[in-house]
Amino acid sequence: MAVTPARSDLLLAGGFVVTMHRPPGAAERPEGRVFHPGTVAVRDGAIVAVGPAAEVEAAWTAPERIDCARAAVLPGLVNGHVHAAMSLLRGRAGDRPLARRLREVVWPFARAMDEDACRVASRLGCLEMMRAGITTFCDMWPFLDATADAVAESGLRAVLSPYLLEDGGELDALPAAAARWNNPRLGVAVGIQSLYGCPEPLARRAAAAAAEAGLPIHMHAAETRDEVAAGHTVARIDALGLLGPRTILAHAVHVTDADMARIAGRGAGVAHNPGSNAKLGTGIA
Repeated sequence: MAVTPARSDLLLAGGFVVTMHRPPGAAERPEGRVFHPGTVAVRDGAIVAVGPAAEVEAAWTAPERIDCARAAVLPGLVNGHVHAAMSLLRGRAGDRPLARRLREVVWPFARAMDEDACRVASRLGCLEMMRAGITTFCDMWPFLDATADAVAESGLRAVLSPYLLEDGGELDALPAAAARWNNPRLGVAVGIQSLYGCPEPLARRAAAAAAEAGLPIHMHAAETRDEVAAGHTVARIDALGLLGPRTILAHAVHVTDADMARIAGRGAGVAHNPGSNAKLGTGIA
């Protein structure tokens, strides 16, 4: 007896379907396999079937079918560290050493922005990430509400954090932002520009605020030789209470074996940013 296909909303049909790696010990599932041609069925915003095209399309029907025969279909990419609103700065002062570029261009640009400019710039950043296959990103920039508006409009997922420098005002506003924006697609983290950009008393306050609210910490670390030589090391980040299982360290180019062991021991993560590191000549993580 013929089986009536179940109804889905969308079929991504006939593509080169690449699924996620199946972790050791997990029950047998299609993760970690490639189907070509493969089809993905989606219903109510969730994937309900993945597999060989003939099998999935025999079991599922949908009012919308996208021919993916000339495309790869894979899980969305994750950008672990970005400043989406800096899309408006592209091409400016890229030849200056990082410390000069920050002092002379980036930090004045951040202080000169307002909510509207950040919203427009973040929209552009979101669009560029979507075109690159990125569906989730961790952002660090002032004006969380404006960035959140752009993310909500785009349909992406994001973890948003402020860009703490000398002013602790953004830290004070973070609990309200966390209450306003924590939802299945948006989260909030404590963002610290760096140890050289943020006074240690404020960094300690940020660590305490993150621990009290259960928020992640997102910060630049060991990006250049000069900052490490000045004492802004992974060990110092740890001593200030900023290194833990919910910490994202951006760049981490100039770390020692001991630093890496410390990061691993604390369960922290690293976003290594090879494109940025190459553009700025800071080295290879």
